[in-house]
Amino acid sequence: MKDPLAGLKTPCFRGISALLAAALTLGAAGCGASASRKEIQKAEAFSQAREYEKALRTLNDAVAARPKDVALREARLALLLEVERLDLARQEMDILAGAFPKKKFLLAAVRHSDFRVRRGAAQLLGALGDPSAASTLVPLLNDSAVEVRRAAVAALGNLRDHRSAALLRAALRDPSWYVRADAVEAIVKIRDASIVKSLIPLLSDEESYVRFVAARGLRDLAEPGQEADLEGLLGSSNAFARVAGAIALARLGDTRAVPALREALEEKDWAVRRDAISGLASLKDRASAAAIRKRLADSEARVRLEALLAARLLRDAGALPAVERMAQDAREDRNLRNAARVVARDLARETPPAR
Repeated sequence: MKDPLAGLKTPCFRGISALLAAALTLGAAGCGASASRKEIQKAEAFSQAREYEKALRTLNDAVAARPKDVALREARLALLLEVERLDLARQEMDILAGAFPKKKFLLAAVRHSDFRVRRGAAQLLGALGDPSAASTLVPLLNDSAVEVRRAAVAALGNLRDHRSAALLRAALRDPSWYVRADAVEAIVKIRDASIVKSLIPLLSDEESYVRFVAARGLRDLAEPGQEADLEGLLGSSNAFARVAGAIALARLGDTRAVPALREALEEKDWAVRRDAISGLASLKDRASAAAIRKRLADSEARVRLEALLAARLLRDAGALPAVERMAQDAREDRNLRNAARVVARDLARETPPAR
């Protein structure tokens, strides 16, 4: 069988000496161990000289000569984990499976001193999709390296196992905002609505992106029966939290969201204004049509687009003059002008003919 990695060439390998040395400490021995060490050390010398393609070619040639040599394959697998080539690493794992169990290698890899090996192992565990890997990933949620914690969180999300959602609660309080945001996105992937209450504190997070993904998670995961928790947000002093709670309520068809959404149409944050329009439109609140209509002249194009779509959804014939002006305004974004033409045509059908 042809070695699937034999032709691999890339200029992006960097800092691989620790990875090549790592393979010698991950438990690989067997026949040809001394020859393996020599080839790995030769590849390491190339890597230290920044001749990365030569380093990889050395390993590829050695594997071609001794395809059953586990040490060489582990050296190459460690390299692939470091550079995050999971597609190729997975192929290598399949080849190794007969001689060296996957879990044994990955258990060693998640405890390795090089954070790049730990990160790659976490990514591969997630890609393999085996829910039993969750217990192996849990210790990495407390890893000293942010990159490893992020990889572990993403891997748990990729497993899409509801038992993993509970494990991710702690990651929502991670000191790194990257990890907190990744944890929210992983929980949304798992579709675990029981976590909704845990997302609420993140609506006041110091990092705007965390607030954004928490609001989106609240909207996507909220289910009937959680209205009380969401209604509590409507009285928050935090405008973003108020709108996030109102949008989640609107998604459930709860009209208690309407006053908060109408108020949010005047907020300074354009994203809040846009989301407020979206929530009112989803409730088909025609009584808010006049207030939404004003946003057709909003300073932010994305808000104007949302108001345009809302006018169409609410069949607001009163918006037709403003929509026609938008369609003809040479200063307006071209895509918005085109959308306005479509909406104007639809609204014209709603307008009674003049007598």
